Amino acid sequence: MNKVITLLITLLASFALCLGVVSSCTEKDNEEEIQITPPNGEESLSTPDGIAILELTSETAIIQWNPVEEATHYRFKWNKKGSMDSGSGYQEGNDAIIANIPHLEPGATYLFRVRGENMNILYEATGGPYPLCSDWSEAVSFTTPTL
Repeated sequence: MNKVITLLITLLASFALCLGVVSSCTEKDNEEEIQITPPNGEESLSTPDGIAILELTSETAIIQWNPVEEATHYRFKWNKKGSMDSGSGYQEGNDAIIANIPHLEPGATYLFRVRGENMNILYEATGGPYPLCSDWSEAVSFTTPTL
């Protein structure tokens, strides 16, 4: 049982650390609260902005954002509004600023977020190393057309 709890806390810390390695943050999951503070007072990357829906069908979305200086890649995630089910993706390269999101449900509303990461600046921590990360962008909402 203790090994399972330790593994869960390590996984939660890993998730929280990359989310907030560059700014003091609190992650709360299953009533477990973890405080993450950046090492050596490092600064964060800028948060991606300018998120735009380029194309939207009943089952797919193509979404673009502005590049973040010093980002070496981007992570993005989406979820159906009001649901815990989610998807995520990864784009390598500072200019890789378009996400193609497949397998969406017709007539459903989704939330999309993106963050920049710099794999050239890594921090050692439990379960790490972790890249320098921006904050997640504000959620952008979109609704797929019905059939």
